[in-house]
Amino acid sequence: MKGSPVLRFGMVFCLLATFFVSGAVALTTPIREDGNFHNDLLDVLPYNVRAYGAKGDGITDDSAAIQATLVAVGIKGGNLIFPPGRYKINTIISQTFGNNIIVKISGYGAVIDGTSAASASALITLTGSRVANSPLGGNVTKGAYTFTTAGDIGIQQHEIVLLSSTDLFNPSLPQYLKGEFATIAALSGTTYTNANPLFDSYTAATTTVHRLAMPTISIEGLEIVRNGPNIGLDIRYARNAHIHNLIVHGARYTGISCSYCVGGSFDHNYVYDSWDVTTGNSYNIIAATTQGFKILNNTLYEARHNIAAGGIEPSRDLIYGFNVCKLHPSETVAVSIDMHGNVEKSTIIGNIADGMEVTGKNVSIIGNTITESRTPNGGQTALTIFQEIDSDYYIIKDNIIHSTEYGFWYSPLRPNITVTELDISNNFIQSGTGILFQPRSSSATGVTITTLKLNGNISKSISAGALTINTSAAAFLTIKSLNSSNNIFKASAYDAVRVVNGTIINVFRSSHDEFYANRLNGTLIDVYADDITFYGPYFKGNTDGAGNSESLRYSATAGIMLVNPSFNGLTFRARIVTGTTYTEVNGTGSSVSASVINTADARLLHGYTTLGGAFSWAGAPPTTGTWAKGDVIYNIAPASGVPPAWVCTVAGTPGTWKPLANIP
Repeated sequence: MKGSPVLRFGMVFCLLATFFVSGAVALTTPIREDGNFHNDLLDVLPYNVRAYGAKGDGITDDSAAIQATLVAVGIKGGNLIFPPGRYKINTIISQTFGNNIIVKISGYGAVIDGTSAASASALITLTGSRVANSPLGGNVTKGAYTFTTAGDIGIQQHEIVLLSSTDLFNPSLPQYLKGEFATIAALSGTTYTNANPLFDSYTAATTTVHRLAMPTISIEGLEIVRNGPNIGLDIRYARNAHIHNLIVHGARYTGISCSYCVGGSFDHNYVYDSWDVTTGNSYNIIAATTQGFKILNNTLYEARHNIAAGGIEPSRDLIYGFNVCKLHPSETVAVSIDMHGNVEKSTIIGNIADGMEVTGKNVSIIGNTITESRTPNGGQTALTIFQEIDSDYYIIKDNIIHSTEYGFWYSPLRPNITVTELDISNNFIQSGTGILFQPRSSSATGVTITTLKLNGNISKSISAGALTINTSAAAFLTIKSLNSSNNIFKASAYDAVRVVNGTIINVFRSSHDEFYANRLNGTLIDVYADDITFYGPYFKGNTDGAGNSESLRYSATAGIMLVNPSFNGLTFRARIVTGTTYTEVNGTGSSVSASVINTADARLLHGYTTLGGAFSWAGAPPTTGTWAKGDVIYNIAPASGVPPAWVCTVAGTPGTWKPLANIP
């Protein structure tokens, strides 16, 4: 730029003055019909709602001006700004954008006042659209990368399409249909390659492929106010939508909603006053039929559900992270975080929440602080899996859980469903009943857990058992393998661990678990299983007073083995309800009742050394039982002049026994 420094400075000053002009200052540069400045150099400047006639004075109806600004920015995208002020909206606003349009809206200090808008619809709806569709060209299987369409609907590389089927995602739930998004990585004619393997299989006769117009929408800084059972902000058919630093309140159906969105996030928003007794449903944030979407670092108060996900077609690859979720004080039945039965492959991490509920599949719940969902109106389960569909896994790790009722409740809703891996690890649970496995109704029969892993948990029950599997005979579970290790199960009343008769557990393995119970004249562990082994268990009972209690009552078709157990404050070690043998290896602690094993003074029965020989303690050679050559009975009361042990020299029942040389 030529000329004097003063001239150059003056030109820059004029440019900046034009940039920051608002409706409060008269524009000195003419405006085109679309609201932009004539000077093409200034076409990159934001679309200012004041330049389109908005006043922001809290009195004037700014609906038309805001709508006009959105229409203008929708032509080719751009930055739309709300200068500080209160923008009254009496008519709802809705704008549809084209494919790949980028719209950024900023409004720090701006309040969108929709308290006078009478419609029950969303105050502001920003959306893409379905622009064309074709039937699927052929059947595709789950995990496939390619699919075809019957006709050419103009799909381009890098576009996102929606596969939508009339087939059910879950055959027992007609409200959920199959479907998913596909990002086109490559194409040849009407054959398309998805960037990722398909989540589901699809039949050509029942599936439609929709070409989508997917804008990118970003909004930050606005405050949105409503005052009834309606929606504040609704985002639809968007790609990488980013809703950030909003304050939304008084929208008592939903504060912020997204549907048919791929990628993006709702983060650092404050949504409150979202509960309405007349709606039956009220939410702070909803994610319906979304994929790869994140809900992070939001503060969410006063709703029936603070966060909910689902939709007609499934929602997948969601992350709920580090949100503060508190229910409305009058809410009596709901939970703050709710994943519906068609949510798949999603993670709930690091949240503080009044209750969580998962009914979908393949969900991880990690590092949350979860309190009972009815506070202060009484207790309800803190964390529930109401399984509705087969699931490969549920992972429940590193959570802090408090409730006066159930801490964690696995309660399948439908019959004949399976979870392959259920991992409950390193959680701290303090509740009325710690960990409960119980179908929700008598109709939920035939439910199977292939592998149940309990590791490193502290489960403290203030009333009933710290671990309970089935509380009634309504519908029994089948657990093929239960592996429990390094847990502390502590019950103030009833059993520390209880498995109700009728439950099917094929293999029960406990390693270095600790069991505490205050149940007088009761049992610390009540187990029915085919094959039971405890390695290094610690049993402590009657910690609050006198009385008798058993360490273990069991029914095991293949017997039970205790390896290196420790006992404290117990009258009985084990009592056979039904089953075969009780085997204890290297036991220590109190005496064993005659009603439990063969002889009144026996301390250990049929322990096994590494060499394969059996040994035990008694006051004399055995007179019952079948013994092998080389088995040893150690004298339980060794003294000078008596043998230290007896050795079986001829196998039999009870065999031939010879004393070792007397103790000098």
